[in-house]
Amino acid sequence: MQINFNVSEMPLEGLAKLRHVAGWAVRKELERCRRFIRENMFSQTTETRQKVYAAYAKCELLEEQIIVQFAWLKDNTSAPGTLEVTEDRQYRDRGLLHISDEAFECFKILENLRVQQMNLSRLMGSNEKASFADNAVHAIQSDATLSSAWKAAFKDIEPDKEVSTSVVNL
Repeated sequence: MQINFNVSEMPLEGLAKLRHVAGWAVRKELERCRRFIRENMFSQTTETRQKVYAAYAKCELLEEQIIVQFAWLKDNTSAPGTLEVTEDRQYRDRGLLHISDEAFECFKILENLRVQQMNLSRLMGSNEKASFADNAVHAIQSDATLSSAWKAAFKDIEPDKEVSTSVVNL
């Protein structure tokens, strides 16, 4: 029996945790990119230097478009209750990130797709259990709604910058 579950209808506590985890994922990607840049910034290999430039551009985009200061966000968000979990878990160094409403909307769509594609009843009903996860990831990556929501999160992007539509490979 398949249970229909809409992420947008989750209780406030669930949405707050989703926003918190999305901010955590953005933070981890920033750390990964910065580490790659530090380790490879003096490389003489053309291919590696291009990857360093791409990682730097990704860091810039995430910092300028996705990460938002809490002080601004608490006055301007459309979902104020979702900010509490991240803010309550802050340490002295304020290491947890707050994300924009547009990015949060994108992560809600991503979570909804994940729930739809990777649930137990679909797995049990699948004839190709070995490739079940790969098929689910492919379906999520090729979803047009997710792609357009991800692009919408970068609404103020400069014309010379390019945004990859693959939020799954954030």
